[in-house]
Amino acid sequence: MTPLKIVNHMIDDVLCLTEEQINNFLFLENSCGDGVFVRALLNRGVPAEHIYACDIDESICNNIANILPQGNFRLGSFFA
Repeated sequence: MTPLKIVNHMIDDVLCLTEEQINNFLFLENSCGDGVFVRALLNRGVPAEHIYACDIDESICNNIANILPQGNFRLGSFFA
């Protein structure tokens, strides 16, 4: 799991999202794990329908499928 401090740094200091980007960009977490990045994006106001995620390990990512709209989560390889 990526530490929340690193996630916050990557989103706030590296991406530096503007209000327009938060409302209009699409985001992909291609190895979502337990969803720390997905939750951090949601907490910053990114609409759930703008976030897509996938992971190959069903045992750690069950909660992500429940917080994203149907079709925005894929169990399996991003590259498949």
